[in-house]
Amino acid sequence: MPLRKGQTNSGSFKKGVSGNPSGLPKGGLALRHAARERSLDALNVLIKVMEDEGATNRDRAYAANCVLDRAFGKPRQEVDMVDKTRKAEELSDEQLVQIISGAAQGARDAYDKAKLN
Repeated sequence: MPLRKGQTNSGSFKKGVSGNPSGLPKGGLALRHAARERSLDALNVLIKVMEDEGATNRDRAYAANCVLDRAFGKPRQEVDMVDKTRKAEELSDEQLVQIISGAAQGARDAYDKAKLN
């Protein structure tokens, strides 16, 4: 994909250059407003699927999960953080292995995801 004006080879934009100089696309606010006007209808559809005993368990569970996400927000995910202010020399071998293992797993996950797409 070609680079846009002000974009660097890494895909980020140069300091002071916006990746979206025009702001929201025309009609963006109107579209959002129209979608929000139908949000109660959408919620009712999810509730109907959730309560439909003829629907598959997968569809019922998905609808229930969507309702819960909208009511309470998505569940928080626990994240282990490494103190980035410490130098590698200050970390134990075990901590370094954990960091490397995590990076390797992330790379494998990204590779697997890319293969599926």
